[in-house]
Amino acid sequence: MTLIHTFAPQPDESGPGYYRRLASANALSSWKDLARHCGGRTTFGVLLAHPEHVSRSLGLSLEWCMQATAQDDIARTWRGLRRHCRDAVCVHCLRESVSLRTIWEHAQMVACPSHSVLLRDACPSRHTALSCGREHIEFCECGFDLRAAMPETATPAQLWVSSLLARGSAIVESFGPAMHDAECIGAARLINALCRQADPAVIARRSNASAPSSMQELVAFLRPLENLLANWPVNFKSHVSERLRIGPSDGRTLNSRLGSWYQQLRKLSDHKSFHPFMVAIGQVAEAEFDGVLGLDATAKIINEKATSVLLLEAAKRIGVPYTSLSHYRRKGALECKAIRSGTNGVVYQVTVDEVNTIINARSLWTTEDAACKSLGVPPGVLGHLCEANVIARDARWKEDLRKGGPIEVTSIARLTDRMQRSTSFQEGGGRRVKLRELSARQVGDKKALARALQAIASGSVLAVKAEGLVGDHEFLWDDVAKHYARPMLDQGQTVQALSEATGYKHESILSWVSHGLLKSYDVLLRGQPCRVVTPTQFAEFRREYVPLSDLAKEMGTKSSALAQQLGSIQIVGSQVLPGGRRRGGLVRMADLARAAVQKQRVDGANP
Repeated sequence: MTLIHTFAPQPDESGPGYYRRLASANALSSWKDLARHCGGRTTFGVLLAHPEHVSRSLGLSLEWCMQATAQDDIARTWRGLRRHCRDAVCVHCLRESVSLRTIWEHAQMVACPSHSVLLRDACPSRHTALSCGREHIEFCECGFDLRAAMPETATPAQLWVSSLLARGSAIVESFGPAMHDAECIGAARLINALCRQADPAVIARRSNASAPSSMQELVAFLRPLENLLANWPVNFKSHVSERLRIGPSDGRTLNSRLGSWYQQLRKLSDHKSFHPFMVAIGQVAEAEFDGVLGLDATAKIINEKATSVLLLEAAKRIGVPYTSLSHYRRKGALECKAIRSGTNGVVYQVTVDEVNTIINARSLWTTEDAACKSLGVPPGVLGHLCEANVIARDARWKEDLRKGGPIEVTSIARLTDRMQRSTSFQEGGGRRVKLRELSARQVGDKKALARALQAIASGSVLAVKAEGLVGDHEFLWDDVAKHYARPMLDQGQTVQALSEATGYKHESILSWVSHGLLKSYDVLLRGQPCRVVTPTQFAEFRREYVPLSDLAKEMGTKSSALAQQLGSIQIVGSQVLPGGRRRGGLVRMADLARAAVQKQRVDGANP
């Protein structure tokens, strides 16, 4: 068959409607002529099931045929809710474009959401159904032009239903909940559940009862929504309240008290767009129902707005095992309300305010791993910070429900703030050590380490580099080591002990230290400042200097006499006594070497 007029289907045109319009444009008696040419059988399945064959047989674009098939596939998903044997059209839409829209085939589609008018499925002239086999879409079989019909204004309920089915969203002022992204199948189930079981006192009709077959029946079917969804959510909540009142008195769950009406709505809980209905049911049930809430698929939705939740839900929100929360309840650490469940069972509810209070309180405490990550220190250093009372730790935190871990978060923030503010901007020389490197193994004395950490936390010891986390802050080793009395004593000697071991005067050694000739560490010994000299420091000192008293002793004279004989050799580090005398002088080894070399040269020149 060669068609004279060919054209693409409209974006929203139904599959059967496209082939009917194609047959009408080519002056065929009906779409059946197209079907006969393609397969011999006069069914739409011949045209829609095999778009490739239809494209070749009729000379149509394959894309057009596949689009028609895709639109028909959408309608097939409606199953028992597809309108048959008659058309329903919008007069205004026909005036704009003579084509049958796919959504008009839905058995619950009652109005046009674009023009706010009822669909028409009967001829205004003869009051007979608009047959699917008429020759022209825009005309009745009697010849009446449907575009000339007077449309009837749709009600808010009819517009709400039609918008939900056609667009997946329904926003009608002062009517029903605002719906978004609703699936057509789910919307049809919602409408079916609300309309078939509109009267709580009447036993519901079968859920698989046939859909309304005419527009008149559909208008009557949707009439309960006029009052049920008006003044949302007040009227709907009153309806739920009535169902709770007349439901079985021995029902301890919403399933048993509200029956199949609730069970049908509950099946839609997986779709977020239908949650407003479950939220409204939950709010009414919480105030008026004496049974248990939150034991079915709607638990998450109902609990979201509830003022009390079951102990199991409370455990999930707090982040503790259910058994632990039950233990706190038995100890009396958690106030709960007992609710009957079944015949002899009991479940417990906790107020949402109490749950939120516990969550907030637990957020002020953290785990040791989180604290180490926040500070940038290993667990061992964190333990020393806690022992030094720099970081607050509660070893028995598990006994308190309101503590989410052993470490207090505010103490971490306090230490971090102090460390950031106690920074030296002067570039210090010498060995450096990072906070995360300080440990008892390195120091050898936990008490000494605690004193050092307390000094760092209080700002007595300033960081010379404060970049990154607290554990990366760097300090001068000399500033930190002065708090290590015992470890330093194990490595070296105090000035007094060094004086006793070497025979040098105590005052002389202090003079060498004060002049910077002998290095030492400042430490606290029994709370008093003390200087400690390590063997390394003393060895470095003796490599550079020799005490004048040692030279005088080797030469069999006194220090004062030897000082007068040294001539140009400089004496350093002397302690000046009150009478002007000097004691504890040092001679540089380099000066002695130069003097010896010079003396050798002079002796060689004058043999």
